[in-house]
Amino acid sequence: ARVPPQGSELAGWAMGRWTYEGIDLNHNFADLNTALWDAEDNDLVPHEFPNHYIPIPEYYTFANATVRPQNIPVLSAPAMASAERRRCHYDDFTRYGNIINGANWHTVAGSMNDFSYLHTNCFEITVELSCDKFPHASELPAEWENNRESLLLFMEQVHRGIKGVVRDSDTELGIPNAIISGDGINHDVRTASDGDYWRAMAAPTLASRRDARGVAH
Repeated sequence: ARVPPQGSELAGWAMGRWTYEGIDLNHNFADLNTALWDAEDNDLVPHEFPNHYIPIPEYYTFANATVRPQNIPVLSAPAMASAERRRCHYDDFTRYGNIINGANWHTVAGSMNDFSYLHTNCFEITVELSCDKFPHASELPAEWENNRESLLLFMEQVHRGIKGVVRDSDTELGIPNAIISGDGINHDVRTASDGDYWRAMAAPTLASRRDARGVAH
């Protein structure tokens, strides 16, 4: 399809999302949400059903599977909240201080955000800077200046929360796949192959560490 020169404000937000085969790559991941929600409804989390590293259901691995074998917030830039700007969606972002919790706004089972959150240690954030997905090159410097400080501040948030290494007390070697649990947070993370871990948190909290055998530290 031809992309109108005015950009997606007239072309529609969906322009450019799908492949030639009609697949939306951003929403073409295994649906792990439904399995987690069902387990939560039956009080199976986390003692019988995990709250993280949820395995991919076997039926997604079949040869004829049509998808690939992750509360995510959506951040709105100041320009999106301007009363003089036409809204991209029916929801009024200005009512929420320009920050929208994606899980409260709408749920998208099978999205890359939720899949990464539930299947890995990854916390994905969607940053929506404008309704226009195809800005003209001449507009890019202004877009950068409008969002530079916000993006840099966001990158600095990687240092918030807890991080460290879980080691064997005898060998001093890192312990992989140790489970890191934060008090009051129903989503654990795991250590990497060398025992290092990182967990973004909005506020300081106590954390318990368990090695791969479930031994508390």
